[in-house]
Amino acid sequence: MATNRENYRSWFAELLPKLFPDRDAGFIILMVAFPLLERYLRQTSGLGPKDNLNEDCVKKLRELFPELPNEKAARQFWDVFRNGILHQVTLSRENRKGFHCLLGG
Repeated sequence: MATNRENYRSWFAELLPKLFPDRDAGFIILMVAFPLLERYLRQTSGLGPKDNLNEDCVKKLRELFPELPNEKAARQFWDVFRNGILHQVTLSRENRKGFHCLLGG
């Protein structure tokens, strides 16, 4: 029986790089990468699957994406990309509560 680490390597770490050269694979890559990113943020911040992302998660997100200038931008980025891509298979203009959250606004 494969370990979690072996599954991760065979399902994600070895397959995703094969998609990188394909310009049209970006959306598919993000649909896989965001759940992995969320799992990482939650695990390193001690959050469960139903907990909202906290300040520690946002701080870690900003460390991974230093282009995000502040916490507000990081939260908007998360709502637009994560919630949109994973729930609507597009970029979302609203967060989970229905509040408008376009980047740059």
